[in-house]
Amino acid sequence: MLRIIEFFAGIGAYHQALKELDIPHEVVGISEIDENAIKAYQILHGKTNVLGDIKRVRRTPDAEMWCYSFPCTDISIAGQMKGMDRESKTQSSLLWEIERLLHATEYKPKYLIMENVPTLVGKRYLEHFKIWLSILEEMGYKNYYDVLNAKDYGVAQNRKRLFLVSIMGNEKYVFPKKLPLTKKLSEYLDDQVDEKYFVSPKMFRYYTDTKNRNGFVRATRFRPHDKDSNYAWTITTRTGSTPTDNFVIVPEATKKGSTTAQVGDGIYINRPHQKRGVVQKESIPTLKTSVSDLGVVVNKDELISIRKITPKESWRLMGWSDYDFMRVDGKVSETALYRLAGNSVVVTVLKEMFKSMFKDSNYE
Repeated sequence: MLRIIEFFAGIGAYHQALKELDIPHEVVGISEIDENAIKAYQILHGKTNVLGDIKRVRRTPDAEMWCYSFPCTDISIAGQMKGMDRESKTQSSLLWEIERLLHATEYKPKYLIMENVPTLVGKRYLEHFKIWLSILEEMGYKNYYDVLNAKDYGVAQNRKRLFLVSIMGNEKYVFPKKLPLTKKLSEYLDDQVDEKYFVSPKMFRYYTDTKNRNGFVRATRFRPHDKDSNYAWTITTRTGSTPTDNFVIVPEATKKGSTTAQVGDGIYINRPHQKRGVVQKESIPTLKTSVSDLGVVVNKDELISIRKITPKESWRLMGWSDYDFMRVDGKVSETALYRLAGNSVVVTVLKEMFKSMFKDSNYE
């Protein structure tokens, strides 16, 4: 039986991946301070030994695996970039609490698994990451790390995350091979959603005006076929009324200044003119914790529309089932549902990682 501890547990993505793979395991403790996350965790997984705030944990139960997706708040591009120095006392500096607990435990876990944003191996924070690798090596761990994208493992979300697998002993680790993406974003979406998720007419005009953008003028007009079609109806040359165009123009921070999005594409709808890569073809940009970040281009009453991703859809795009979502829905606020999804690890990616980790193990 594999005993695990989930630090910064969220809603228990590691636990969920192991459950879905039928790998015998027991969660002997979780560390989490978000009351909504703890509540959702225990709805999803049952009563759990909650260790509380990691800064106040002094002893840990014996476990073969520690999972620690420490907060990216202060090292992500979307965050405030306050850093992760030991002395900074930021949320991201909580990584060093894992070091403290590893030194404090006599029964060191065989496996350590970390997930975080790729900026951790970028120029700004690479030295911190190298220090962390060195600390683990001095304790006897062998480290394996790579940046994995959820869209390379069967999920229609462009979500790059750094994963670090540290193993005590001679066992080696090989990251899973990429898989073809066979599922489009449209397959994650509900046909009927509440009107509140659709953007206002004013915002829609922001995406559909005919302003000349560096020589790119919105002039052609054609009616979309349907959400799963690879083609549209005959192009006409009529201009003026544009709601039935099969694309919208999305501002972005590039030389061209804009890009196009079609039905079934995911887009950033929160200050897109300040961002790059605002459109993802048939997939969604990286899910975050805000309710206003992401949208999708859809057909509504035979007209092209833009709406926000719903909480249920955001959970689907993190690898969670509708059954699990419905168990939590209504028990926490809608804002919390978005945040819990954005803070999770993609379950589908973890499953592929665990398949690689335990393919020759007696834990299966």
